[in-house]
Amino acid sequence: MNTQITKDFKDIIYHEFGINFSVEKNFLLECKIKRLIQKEEYKSIEDFYKIIKSGEKNSMEILIKYITTNHTFFFREKDHLDKLSELILKSTIKCPVIWCAASSSGEEVYSIIISLLENDIKNFLIIASDINNNVLQKMHKGIYNIGRLFETSPSIKAKYFKKIDDTHYQIRPDLRNFISIKKINLINPMYFVSQFDYIFCKNVLIYFDSETQKKAIKNIMVNLKVGGFLFIGHTETLLNTKMNVEKESNSVYKYLGA
Repeated sequence: MNTQITKDFKDIIYHEFGINFSVEKNFLLECKIKRLIQKEEYKSIEDFYKIIKSGEKNSMEILIKYITTNHTFFFREKDHLDKLSELILKSTIKCPVIWCAASSSGEEVYSIIISLLENDIKNFLIIASDINNNVLQKMHKGIYNIGRLFETSPSIKAKYFKKIDDTHYQIRPDLRNFISIKKINLINPMYFVSQFDYIFCKNVLIYFDSETQKKAIKNIMVNLKVGGFLFIGHTETLLNTKMNVEKESNSVYKYLGA
């Protein structure tokens, strides 16, 4: 890819999705685009760029499918799952509502559900959102490669998963009843009908520059109840966002209001 076409794609990706590819990641972006062209059988990179610029909707869906990172697994950062159960058990909320704001293919969402059920918390709802339709469809199907379950105990695997073949497991279908799936772009303003008690927005802020982080956090926090809790990734921070929060534990923050 020549320098100009790389810059053109970076500009589109940043404008549409808020994802910032630094100069150091040019090679990574180029590899992703080249893989897209090969897999989707476009004539050339330049041809795909022209289609994107024409506003053809499906091409944008294909772009986000290939440029987003969806590396995750079940029971990742388990301390947050334990903390959520602890907070819910201490609260007086009858039916807590949780938003997983970058749910990817659903490993985190189903991990939350399993963790809550294992703590005898059975009345709750999760809104699971992502910008990538492809991963949302995977979450709906609930079929996962065995590699995503390496942190899952044999007892949990037996209780909540069905083995399909030697390399794939399917989540228990009734767990889907706890989830409402939505496609959401975090850099666009959004207002839910009612605010959330808990929000998980983990391992996505690291792909934004500081200005886009501020925009995304603002869009998220307007939907969190005062006294509600925000969970972010262990490697992420709210230092640059100037939010009125109080640290509850590692990467968990209580919202004190605007």
